[in-house]
Amino acid sequence: ETDRALPCYVRFQKAKERERFRTQIIAGLKRQWTESGYSQSQIDLALKQFYKLVHEYSHHGAVMLKDLINLDNFAELVKNYDELIELEGSKSPVHSFVNLRKHPEFLADERFNSAFLHPLLIALLSYSSGKPMRLIDARLKDTYPMKVNAQDNTLHIDDTPFDDEEVKINIMWTKSQTQGPQNQCFTYVPGTHFGTRNYSKDSGGNPFSNENGSNFVTNEAVDNVLQFQREALGNERPMIVELAEDGIPTVIFRAGSLVHHRYRTEEQAPR
Repeated sequence: ETDRALPCYVRFQKAKERERFRTQIIAGLKRQWTESGYSQSQIDLALKQFYKLVHEYSHHGAVMLKDLINLDNFAELVKNYDELIELEGSKSPVHSFVNLRKHPEFLADERFNSAFLHPLLIALLSYSSGKPMRLIDARLKDTYPMKVNAQDNTLHIDDTPFDDEEVKINIMWTKSQTQGPQNQCFTYVPGTHFGTRNYSKDSGGNPFSNENGSNFVTNEAVDNVLQFQREALGNERPMIVELAEDGIPTVIFRAGSLVHHRYRTEEQAPR
């Protein structure tokens, strides 16, 4: 049995509480900017830019920023990253990664942690979700040029259909350099986060989902994704976004609902 009953989805619950929380976020931003010496016109401009990012994230399911910290600080990030992944990287055939739960000192390093934990990034995510955010996972990951048949190299959504608050922040660069990725870039299909995926029910009536509902590997499945996008956004032509090399990109995206993948090829440099 399948169903798409809306009450099963977190995004439609507790709307009034979320709006009250958003009001508190804006009040807190204004207070901090005032205490930092911003003029009223500067505060108005900052809020305008903040709402623009909120709209982009809400409308497309992702928002991209670049160069959140200066290159000197980013060079420190790259240096510490390379040292840590060389020392403790998993060295698997697909990629090498380090679980940062074991290295809170990396996450807390004020020289470079604004590249991925900038206060305005957290405010943007908290405002958009309508509640405080909690960091549950963080990792370093090397991605080398290769042709691989893996979930993250095909169009997919993360397998969490009932938790709209699963959000990821990715920051990417060419390995060991202070420049954006030359290839192996993050790619997504804007607007697909508006969908609600079918789920199944077990014998006890409890909803569940599995990997079969989160991967789009056939031509028909991809066509359906692009057709849904046209209906959701009103576009005449499909729109697919791939991060470019211009600057150091940081992307925030709804991993549990936005169709995306980490595009990998056999050419160019690792990221």
